[in-house]
Amino acid sequence: MYDAPEFQCSNLWARPIYGDLLLHPQGPAAAIEELSRPWSDFCSAPRNPSIQQHYPRTLSKLAQMQMAQGETEGARQTLIAFDALWPMPDADLPLVMVVERVRRWLEGREEL
Repeated sequence: MYDAPEFQCSNLWARPIYGDLLLHPQGPAAAIEELSRPWSDFCSAPRNPSIQQHYPRTLSKLAQMQMAQGETEGARQTLIAFDALWPMPDADLPLVMVVERVRRWLEGREEL
């Protein structure tokens, strides 16, 4: 039952939280690795609204962690994925503010 794709996809909302939980005891590398893991094919399917609802939060958290570690290329790739998924987000959303801060950092307009 727990191996079913439906079960795995029902927990997508918790992935950014899990990344935060890994950050302190295991370090940023473990958190970044967890957040970078690809979604299962079932969860990534266009017919599944969970990916649209929860993946932007995961990408925002991942970009923030990559920025904190100075991983410019990883952060750049994460922003490309975020922009492809959500090309015109509301600028006043906290997760979008994080993404914009990472973008300014990548452009050299903001320091860590």
